[in-house]
Amino acid sequence: YMQAFPDLSQASQFLEIAATLLNIKASQLLPGEETEELDPEYLEARDLLFSRLLQYRAYKEVAEYLRVRIGEGQAYYPREVPLPAKFARLLPPLRVDFTPEDLARAAADAFTRRPPQVSLSHLHLPQASLAEQAQIVVAELKLSGKASFSQLTRSAKNATERVTRFLALLELYRHRCVEFTQESALEELYVTLDTKEIPDFNNFIFDEYGAADD
Repeated sequence: YMQAFPDLSQASQFLEIAATLLNIKASQLLPGEETEELDPEYLEARDLLFSRLLQYRAYKEVAEYLRVRIGEGQAYYPREVPLPAKFARLLPPLRVDFTPEDLARAAADAFTRRPPQVSLSHLHLPQASLAEQAQIVVAELKLSGKASFSQLTRSAKNATERVTRFLALLELYRHRCVEFTQESALEELYVTLDTKEIPDFNNFIFDEYGAADD
């Protein structure tokens, strides 16, 4: 594969998929407990690999379709005939009303013209820092002592910050820093600080699925 595609980016993608396939196959063949099949990392790798294979299959089918259409198009030739005289007489006479200097200015303008810049800010919301949102949640709980989730997300600027604060609450609960109370089912969920020792979330490495210790 490296000889066929010397590009390292393509080769690394191929090696990543091959390694994932071998990992999944090995986890199925090696003896172990049945609960290992429900490992979140295994399920995540399997789903990501399945989605990539579906994408590759779609590209392969489209490439085959284009190959067939290009092959069919090679059998067609345009008809090359001059314009009939009765239509040629209807054409207006050619009139050149610009000078070589005008043509040079138009060419210079075309070659130096910059394409319009299209802003993409409306396509993606700015990412919110989980460590920063965790600090905001802790500061709010220290001030009020007890607050609901709606109160903790009241100052959020957008949906991204609200989701990030929810993830921050889960991380605080995972580190046993907060406590959840609910009087009855489907009632408002309240959050209180359970300890004064809050971990420094700036020293944690976060990914799109959660947090891991540095």
